[in-house]
Amino acid sequence: MNTYTKFSLLFVLVIHFVGSNAHAGKLYSWVDENGQSQYSDRPPTGGHYTEKNSRSGSRKNSPTGQRGLRQGEKELLRKSNSRKSDNMSSRRTALKKHAASKKRCSQLAERYRTLLGEPGEDDRKNVKKAYRHMKSACR
Repeated sequence: MNTYTKFSLLFVLVIHFVGSNAHAGKLYSWVDENGQSQYSDRPPTGGHYTEKNSRSGSRKNSPTGQRGLRQGEKELLRKSNSRKSDNMSSRRTALKKHAASKKRCSQLAERYRTLLGEPGEDDRKNVKKAYRHMKSACR
């Protein structure tokens, strides 16, 4: 590697490590006189507040102070899973119908081949009928 590439790589690494610690700090939360939750990196001027250590990307320091999903997120996840379940059920039903259709098609094709092997005038009508059934079922 040439000197420019080494310097560039070193510069990127330094910026990465300096930048990742820049978001670390304290988080203050309190409820104002209107009942609204407030969050800041500076403590409020008077009143009761909660102090939390904040780290970039930390899920445990959510605005509500609770781990896991919020109520709205839980509802969206439940709806998504329900749709996914419905889609899988529809796919299974379609696959079963397809398998039944293929089986019926092969049965009709076998019947047609059997009738073709049997000579006779009376069988012509049956052969044509079997052919039509096979074509309609084997689309």
